[in-house]
Amino acid sequence: CAFDWDGSSLTELGCISDDSVGGSATELDGASGITLSGDYIFVTSSQDDAVSVFTWSGSSFSEVTTITDDSHSGDATELNKANSLKIDGDYIFTTSQGDEALSVFKWDESATTLSEVAVLKNDVEIDDPTSISFLNSSQFIVTSSNDNAVRLFTWDSANNSLSITEEDKANSSVPSVSFVSGDYVFIGSNGSLTIDAYDWDTSLQSLDFNNSTSIDDTIRSIIQIDSYIFTTIANSIYIYKWDSDIATLTSTTNIGVSCSPTSSNEECNMTAIGDYLFLVSKDENALAVYKWDKDTEELSSISEEVGGISPTDIVSNDGYVFITDKYSTIHGVVVYQWDDANETLTKVASISDDSVDGGTAQALKSPSSLTLLENHLFVTSDSEDSVTIIKWDESTQSLTESAVIQDDSQGGSAKGLDGANGVIVDEEYIFVTSNEDNQVVTL
Repeated sequence: CAFDWDGSSLTELGCISDDSVGGSATELDGASGITLSGDYIFVTSSQDDAVSVFTWSGSSFSEVTTITDDSHSGDATELNKANSLKIDGDYIFTTSQGDEALSVFKWDESATTLSEVAVLKNDVEIDDPTSISFLNSSQFIVTSSNDNAVRLFTWDSANNSLSITEEDKANSSVPSVSFVSGDYVFIGSNGSLTIDAYDWDTSLQSLDFNNSTSIDDTIRSIIQIDSYIFTTIANSIYIYKWDSDIATLTSTTNIGVSCSPTSSNEECNMTAIGDYLFLVSKDENALAVYKWDKDTEELSSISEEVGGISPTDIVSNDGYVFITDKYSTIHGVVVYQWDDANETLTKVASISDDSVDGGTAQALKSPSSLTLLENHLFVTSDSEDSVTIIKWDESTQSLTESAVIQDDSQGGSAKGLDGANGVIVDEEYIFVTSNEDNQVVTL
């Protein structure tokens, strides 16, 4: 569905639904990945095994074209349970959970057609891919957990070919996460419990194993700040220093944090303000603050709030921290102000669902995702089938509900927000995927 946002209210403009629910879209059942390119919206479908292309005119959606898996008599060979997709120029890269494959399609805007130009399958070159990281616009690495491999691929757009440039199977057991930093690739391997460093040689076009650093438990996430690598491993943050001159990763310190090592559904989310790290954990009902001192290479605990909260997401801006909170007496958004000088985090504002005593928001029960754009917060709730827009006024340190729209199953006016989940935001529109109504929703 498409909605007009005038700064204070949302007005539904039009919808497009899958034909399984009486709509005009032919391949939107199980709408999954979504991305934009120019005037076009590209969506994968995990149930219809397809990629669909739509335009939004400002008043209506139009289905431009689709390509489906050959099991549906389509022209694509490996789109069974299609999920993620990325666009690079005129080419669309998709992954298939059912076929365990990577496919490349060419988008011809003038003819408005999608054509399959390359495929890599599990039984030939890839088995259970776990991560993908781009080195540049034509080369990327893929980790595969089943055959413990790290592979370098090259995409030749001139000849529409996808090939393995190099393959390594000797140093990674169950590689799970990866990221690229300059001339190096880091792989977190949860089988061998290592962080593996690889050299990327642009001139020789080679990816060579350099060294491994042992870790104590499985890696949940990995990021880099300056020359330091921060990882959440089990219920601790481990910090490593990377020396690119001698290609060495050295353990500096670790600190226990309030993250459950056994949870498979909830993550520890982090944000930073200057040298301070803010972490929320729904598992442990905690909001914690840490300070990073790169001179002494120490991460020290500043404060921790445990109990009475159940945070799910966190963002920061201009000295403020915003969290979504599912705790029974909150069900809303809470704002904290950070004081660098005194190293204190002070609650300054909140807004709760009207099911909570004193709550004013119409549909904030069990909030999940949180996005900040300028002075507005965009919050989704899959239990309320809603999107709520909240205005943050820093001068008065207050939160005010600007607009809310719910699915018609909740008595609202929207026809495509049942099970609202994925969301992307630009300056004019919010695009949401719905896993119950099988729709693409534009706000």
